[in-house]
Amino acid sequence: MPNETTETSIAEEKQPAQRYEIVCLVANKYSEDEVGPIIGAVAKLVQTNGGTVIAEETWGKRKLAYPIKHFFHAYYHLIECDLPKVSAQKIDNALRLDERLLRHLIVQKRVKTEVEVARERAAQERIAREQAKAASAEGAAKTKAETDATRKEKPAVDMAALDAKLDKILDDTTDLL
Repeated sequence: MPNETTETSIAEEKQPAQRYEIVCLVANKYSEDEVGPIIGAVAKLVQTNGGTVIAEETWGKRKLAYPIKHFFHAYYHLIECDLPKVSAQKIDNALRLDERLLRHLIVQKRVKTEVEVARERAAQERIAREQAKAASAEGAAKTKAETDATRKEKPAVDMAALDAKLDKILDDTTDLL
């Protein structure tokens, strides 16, 4: 029997770490200063279970879509970490028992390869170039519209001259009658 337990613990240690995102909703009854140690406890829980915290992000206080345990607001916090799969299950059980958290969610995140990152950058650059071309085309259209507007203003001056000529003709016709 002792050999089986050591074999399972060795198998757990050899498991490759996977990237996870943990979103925690902390009850509104705590102040922002009190939320920090609660999230710190979650990060420490990750580290004690063989994980490494990659990034932490505070989303702040937000209104909930529906009341949870009679709370209408909660503090949202995201922790990105690398964990073995067995540790993720242990952390899930521990967070479920933590009464300070209204809800939590652990999601496995797919890590992008360098090739995918390069493709995304190339796509973003292509979109930026297309937007720049569109902006320059809009600028050309505006200058064309401005030149058209100046052309339209010239007939307005001609209209004034026409009005003057019409008045002169009408004055001349009154003499004829």
